[in-house]
Amino acid sequence: MSFKRKAIALFFLLGYGCGTAYSQEQPGSEQAATPRVWAANNFLSTIQLPSDGLQLYNFRNANIIESMLDSADLLIEEAKLHLGKPYRYGGKGPKVFDCAGFARYVYMKFGFTLPGGSVPQSRLGRSINDRKQLQRGDLVFFQGRSGKGGVGHTGIVTEVDTATGVFRFIHAATSTGVIISYSTEPYYAKRYLGARRLLGDRQKPEDPLPSRRRKQ
Repeated sequence: MSFKRKAIALFFLLGYGCGTAYSQEQPGSEQAATPRVWAANNFLSTIQLPSDGLQLYNFRNANIIESMLDSADLLIEEAKLHLGKPYRYGGKGPKVFDCAGFARYVYMKFGFTLPGGSVPQSRLGRSINDRKQLQRGDLVFFQGRSGKGGVGHTGIVTEVDTATGVFRFIHAATSTGVIISYSTEPYYAKRYLGARRLLGDRQKPEDPLPSRRRKQ
């Protein structure tokens, strides 16, 4: 972790104290349908997931400095460590990836257990219908190479222009391996299907993309 990130984390530690993660069960619903809600010191974004076998990161076992940082920031940092690694169908990492295997591997680093295919991944979490409401760390889904049919490709949002809904995403592409692409690239623009949120809503707004990068 960089010195800057450690300094930021220490600042919040001094302000919030060293608490521990906790879980809550929402009353009035059947046990099987109850989402698990976790937080750390009321600073890390609340995480809500359906109780369908997903495993959640337990911050009691985490480095306290890292647990105070934004979960999406850490997830994106992990994803970028694999830029340039080659694509291979069925690849689950860490040396080669396919698109769903890449998303699964990155989320697994933070305690999430995702299925290994784009279609089942597209059923997880909460649907985000408005692109302007996308946040870093959201999963985005596209049609396959044929441009016809259902979900065939998965990516992870890295940046969002909240004014226009243009976003960048990191993914394992068949021709380039792990790369960051723009949602406005013709290939992806016509194949975009939707997004799902596994992490909780971020407590700070997304920074708009610089104007020179919005239309790339």
